[in-house]
Amino acid sequence: TEGLLAATGLSVASWLAFNGSSHQHPSPALLYAPVPFLLRIAMRFGLRGTSLALTTIALFTTAGATRGGGPFMDISHLQKVTQIQLFLLLISLPSLLLAVITGERRQAENSLREVNDRNQAMLKAFPDLMFLLTKDGVYLDYHTQNPHLLFRPPEAFMYRNLRQILPGPLAEEF
Repeated sequence: TEGLLAATGLSVASWLAFNGSSHQHPSPALLYAPVPFLLRIAMRFGLRGTSLALTTIALFTTAGATRGGGPFMDISHLQKVTQIQLFLLLISLPSLLLAVITGERRQAENSLREVNDRNQAMLKAFPDLMFLLTKDGVYLDYHTQNPHLLFRPPEAFMYRNLRQILPGPLAEEF
C-alpha cells in the first residue's frame, strides 16, 4: 500500500507539474511538486523504485512538452529538449545517490545485526567467566551465566583497574 500511495502521489504531482494548460503559464514552483515523492521513494524503495519514479517523471515531462503544456511550453523544440534533459539530470543524480546510500546503510545495519546475534549466541553458550579489559587492565565489560562465580560484585570492579581489585600476586599474572 505504501508503494501504491507513493506512485499515485508521484503521478498526480507530475501530471500537475508538467501537463498544465497551454493557455496559462504554470508556476515554476510546480517543477518541484514530484520531488518529495521522489525522495521518499528513493529512501524506501531503493534503486528500483527510484528508477521507476524517474521514468514516470520523464514520461509526464515529455508528454507535457509534446502537447505544449507545462513549464516547457513557450520555447523552441531544441530548447525544450535541452531543458528537459537538464531538469531530469538535476533530479536524477541526488535521488539515485540517496537510494544508493540508503541501500548501503540498510545492508550495513543487517550485517551488524547478524554479527551481533551470532556473538550473543556464542556468549550464551560459553559457560565460563569472560572479561573485557583495556590494555592497562581496566574492566570495561563482563559476561557470566552465574553471577555467583564473580570474585566481587560488578559495581566493585567495573571501570577500575584489575590491580585495584585482585590480590597482588594474582593481579601480577595479568
